[in-house]
Amino acid sequence: MGKLNHHLAGLIILLSLILGGCQSLSIGGPTPTPQRPPRIAFMTDRDGNFEVYIMERDGSNPTNLTNDEAVDGIPVWSAANNALAFVTTRDTDRSLSVYRMDAEGGNLLALSVETPADTGPPAWSPTGEWLAFGSGGEENADIYLVDPEGGNLHNLTDNPAQDRFSAWSPDGRQILFTSDRDDGLAIYSIGVEGGEVTRLTDPEFASAAPAWSPDGSKIAFMSDRDEDIEIYVMDA
Repeated sequence: MGKLNHHLAGLIILLSLILGGCQSLSIGGPTPTPQRPPRIAFMTDRDGNFEVYIMERDGSNPTNLTNDEAVDGIPVWSAANNALAFVTTRDTDRSLSVYRMDAEGGNLLALSVETPADTGPPAWSPTGEWLAFGSGGEENADIYLVDPEGGNLHNLTDNPAQDRFSAWSPDGRQILFTSDRDDGLAIYSIGVEGGEVTRLTDPEFASAAPAWSPDGSKIAFMSDRDEDIEIYVMDA
């Protein structure tokens, strides 16, 4: 357990260095079929500091979308491929915030200005109506939800533990996250309206960074249960 805890702490620190009351939700109809983004979004320091770029699928026409003195990175496409969420240090020198912009870099909007320091990475809901992200400090972090216009920001998990690394289920009704609330890192699930939390892995073995399969039947995650950190798959 110690090895993965150490690596996850290192990951959060590395991101920081590189990047410098609940309410009812509406699911919003059937989940759309995910579309492959027409272009690739990525972070790079080719201009001297980390920025968000897009390029064609063949690697041509790389374009800087953020072009800011702050450090910007970890871009994530919305389901409709018409917007990107990313983390940035532009609000402070070291703490991370979540921003949203359109696919050409315009209409920039801060989404996490009211949350504690060290926020991200963001995760879009399958319908594109919500974003989830972990936010907090060294002692506590929670999973927050916010709409793409920066409204309806609220704390989903609201627990005195470290809750981070959120992932939406394909139907948009559940969110996976990593937490140390049971004296060890484990994978948990919670409904998008909050309420009961279900632990999915044994905290005796550190597990983190969950991801749903596209059909929702499997969950992939990283764990050190065999001493080395490996990728595991379990039934959802």
